[in-house]
Amino acid sequence: MSWDDDPTIAKGFDGVSPMRQGTVELAYERVGSSAASLAAPWRAIDLCTRNTTYTLDARLRCTAVLDRGTGKPQKEHLFVGAELVGGAERTDKGRLLAAAHPLPEVGMHAVFRGERNRRPWWNETSKVVRVIIRQRVVEFSLDAPPPAWDRITGRDTQPGY
Repeated sequence: MSWDDDPTIAKGFDGVSPMRQGTVELAYERVGSSAASLAAPWRAIDLCTRNTTYTLDARLRCTAVLDRGTGKPQKEHLFVGAELVGGAERTDKGRLLAAAHPLPEVGMHAVFRGERNRRPWWNETSKVVRVIIRQRVVEFSLDAPPPAWDRITGRDTQPGY
């Protein structure tokens, strides 16, 4: 069992297996408004390879790259801050067989786009083994005004965990 096994993964009709559409899993969480629940960019999507989890915000930007065995962030990873552009299925010789957008399917390589020295680059992960969309509902007290949308969505916080 790796650290990213998630009890919020929604259960399918059998009540046991994860809720899926194709190869995408759905995690659902309902939380109260607190400093902790609004402290970091919301992990809207997790892409897991055998050894790594790439966490994405709702804009498909990579906010953190985590070691799946330990959960520790790889803060200097090339993909932190990069944009997910889809998924690629390739032959053993690298020829493109299929592309998926906006998310890769399990078995594909996630494709990220970034920029270095004002030059765009594209790079791929190893094969994806899990794709998790994380739906979060934040509940607010009627006694206090709700925070601004940038605070709710994590747009006013910095990437990285």
